[in-house]
Amino acid sequence: MVENTSCIMMKFFEAVVKSWFWPLIVVLFLIFTVALSLWDFFSLHKLWYFFDIGSDTVNLFFPQLMHNANVEKHGLWHWWSFYIGMGQVFPTFLVLEVTNLIFSHYVFFLPEAWKYSFHILYFGEVLFSSVVMYMYFCEIGLRREVSLLGAMLWQMSGYMIVGMAWYTFPYHLLAGILLLLGIEKMHRGRSPVWFIYGVYLVSYNLYFLITYAVFFVIYLIIRFLYEKADWRVVKNFVIRAVGFGFLAVLANLVNIIPRWQQIIFSPRVSGDVSMFQKLWHNPEPFSGTERVATTILRFFGNDLPGTGLAWQGWFNYLEAPLFYVGLISLLLVAVFFALAERRKRLFYGGFLIFWLLVAFVPGLRHAVNLYAGNYFRGTIDFFVSFALLFVAMQGLNLLVKEARLSVWVLIAWVAALVGVMFFAFSLGKIEYDRRLVLITIIFLVAEAYFLYLLTTEYKGVALAVLILLAMVETGYLTHYSMAHRMAADKEQFIQDWGGYKDNTISALNIIRQMDSSPF
Repeated sequence: MVENTSCIMMKFFEAVVKSWFWPLIVVLFLIFTVALSLWDFFSLHKLWYFFDIGSDTVNLFFPQLMHNANVEKHGLWHWWSFYIGMGQVFPTFLVLEVTNLIFSHYVFFLPEAWKYSFHILYFGEVLFSSVVMYMYFCEIGLRREVSLLGAMLWQMSGYMIVGMAWYTFPYHLLAGILLLLGIEKMHRGRSPVWFIYGVYLVSYNLYFLITYAVFFVIYLIIRFLYEKADWRVVKNFVIRAVGFGFLAVLANLVNIIPRWQQIIFSPRVSGDVSMFQKLWHNPEPFSGTERVATTILRFFGNDLPGTGLAWQGWFNYLEAPLFYVGLISLLLVAVFFALAERRKRLFYGGFLIFWLLVAFVPGLRHAVNLYAGNYFRGTIDFFVSFALLFVAMQGLNLLVKEARLSVWVLIAWVAALVGVMFFAFSLGKIEYDRRLVLITIIFLVAEAYFLYLLTTEYKGVALAVLILLAMVETGYLTHYSMAHRMAADKEQFIQDWGGYKDNTISALNIIRQMDSSPF
């Protein structure tokens, strides 16, 4: 009787998994993410401005946004701004992506709303990126539930969540994933629209156009070699990619030219403060203990070396490595190398190993970054995080398909990961939060256990629980990146406008009453 009841319960759970579980899990994940990580912002207790290491939001972006709002008052379409010195070219940006279109112009219709709604715009951009990532994983042939997990991990990745507090970085991730999806669709002879859209987004900045081109060339070489693609197929793809890429850049010239002018004539590029000569002749030594320790720890989470002003690692909270894409991704690397056939290990595993070398070898990183700066943001964070997630999801797909894996592989790998984490703390002389470290270890062990259950008769339920567990893990570990930051209090910010509310505005208003000309 007990056995029959057990069988009935198991069949019921598997039926749930096959029917309405996946749509439900997506809804639950979105609710959980908002409630845990962004509740203070959605409830407007805090505003999307930061006064710690993220003070660029107040010192740089807030004045720019005020400028945009002032310009928009004079019309939706414009080419010149009288609000920058004696005047400067300030063209209306064409459509870059959905949230940016809204962001650029909805102040025209709702002049006060933009001050309080950045979190909605950027959360929308994060969701858009996760949807595109789901489409990408499905496009390369991964199972639906594996693709869903990959999209969720990407949505809560370290670079996405921490970068969101600096406004611009989810945009880079979205552009990169759109390009990946476009490449895969074009490779299969489908519409080039996604590829054109991706190039269009990336091309607004000459630096990103070049560095992302390097990444995608490497990605394509790996894909073509693994699939033993015919030379004619490769040639046709390259011709189409170059042609459609050129059209995308051409369509984006109105955005490209002003930005490229700013970059080319910036002292950070061509002036005395340029990093090129310094990094070319004196790259950071390979054995930099603080950097190596930080790089290792940032695979386990954003906040193990500290959060915001409490940061103890290399460089700073944003420009240090941001490689976290879920603890389960670290576990699945071992699964991939244990289960993948030799050719897949050689090419896909080699792809990951190459980018790990870039992460740890300063000379390689500087070269990929065109010697533009000694940091990871913008490029390396995306390249390494994607390579890790790509290989991890390949591993999970193999595990779900083949349902075989030695338990000793998982035990040894969990022990190795925990050992490496504590080694990094010791190497970097970083004082760690014991509670956070303990929770990280618990998640590692629990997820390893459910990975093992995927090799048993309970694999349907185990996969569902594993995805739920990964959802809780990413939501909990990344909430530190928001909840422990010095975000602006709404009432205080309205009262002093982030510190900008002085007599300047009153003086300008008096001048405008005396002289109404644009200057």
